[in-house]
Amino acid sequence: MSQRMLTQNLLNLECESLVLRTVTPTTQHV
Repeated sequence: MSQRMLTQNLLNLECESLVLRTVTPTTQHV
């Protein structure tokens, strides 16, 4: 895998977790 793809994957994961954290109540956050 290229460095760019790895970085993009990490950014996508960060965004996903951010969205999940925002949508899901903190009491249900795992």
